[in-house]
Amino acid sequence: MTVGCPLPGILEADEIPPKCDPFDPPLHYEIKSTRDQMCRLSHDVALIYGRDSTIVADLRSDDDDVATTALLRLVATAPPQAEDSAVFARMQSSDARRTAVLLLVGQLNLDVVPVLLDWLKVVVAESRGVSPEAADVEVHLLAKELSAISYGIRVLQAKAALPGLRTLMKARHEPIRTIASTTIASLDIPEATESQREITEDSSLNLRLRCQAATSLARRGHQAGREMLMHGYREFLRELDTTRRHSETLGCTSGMETLADEDLITTLEALAEREPAGGKKRNILSHVKLMKINSKPDEELKKMAADNEWLRTRSTRYEAIKELGRRGDLALIPFLENLEPWVVPEAANDAVCGIVDFQQQVMRDEIIAPAINQIRLRSARDSRP
Repeated sequence: MTVGCPLPGILEADEIPPKCDPFDPPLHYEIKSTRDQMCRLSHDVALIYGRDSTIVADLRSDDDDVATTALLRLVATAPPQAEDSAVFARMQSSDARRTAVLLLVGQLNLDVVPVLLDWLKVVVAESRGVSPEAADVEVHLLAKELSAISYGIRVLQAKAALPGLRTLMKARHEPIRTIASTTIASLDIPEATESQREITEDSSLNLRLRCQAATSLARRGHQAGREMLMHGYREFLRELDTTRRHSETLGCTSGMETLADEDLITTLEALAEREPAGGKKRNILSHVKLMKINSKPDEELKKMAADNEWLRTRSTRYEAIKELGRRGDLALIPFLENLEPWVVPEAANDAVCGIVDFQQQVMRDEIIAPAINQIRLRSARDSRP
């Protein structure tokens, strides 16, 4: 049985998560398999694979199991071999399959992992046949598919993808190497340690990527990760005196802010002592403050998260909630769901009231919801055989 569908169209921009930021907790942006989204995806699939495709009808089904199975089949379905429009068909197919991956990840559906691994094998095999002189479009197509695969692997922490990704780290073309390295860098698993060390030591890679790998290493207590993060952070501090952009070095600071590493805290405190008063010193001490919050026991973090007095905890409450999301289990979710909104300070002027009102939505949508999603994701991954 199928349901009525809207007119054909692509998913709206706000319905699709942005590209996964390696330094954000996984699943910051959850995409739901709403009936409307599934129907719109089915229209795109009909244009690619034909309206007679059973996937089209199943995506429109009001049976959730049937629709979910259709998403899995879509991820597993290779693009049509139309000689007159092979490139266009493959690009359209890649977009549709990527959307299916996003929807399945939003469901925390771990059945997508073996499908992604099979797709990765195809990309690895095809990458071997791409010549150094291959046209940009050929490389772009492979990178586009690998990007879709990478999202699912990173969010679901699929360690079985490591062999294929290691092969792609040595691929002939830079876009493919970078996506593979980015994926490995975000895997917080011991099996990725050797490859992550290689990434931190590879000066040809951008600093943000190297610091991403360093964050994963430091989280597991490796000194090489700490040293790389401090290298990146010192570069960031140096750039504060220049007009250069800090996009790469900011990646190093973002990673450090998620850690609770005593050795790093000690190193930063010593660095702050040597720094004269000013913006750099304040920046160092702010990172020390964040990392010390991450080091607090659960009960103290819960007290900080529950304190809704704006003037007192505006600089600490969000960080406490984020850290609870990084370490909490399913039993913590009711606590997070029932956190009280901010209290507007007494005798506050209109400007302050406006700020606090805006922060109510920020806390709900950008702090609490991602923390809960992260807990659910980790629980689903931990329950995987």
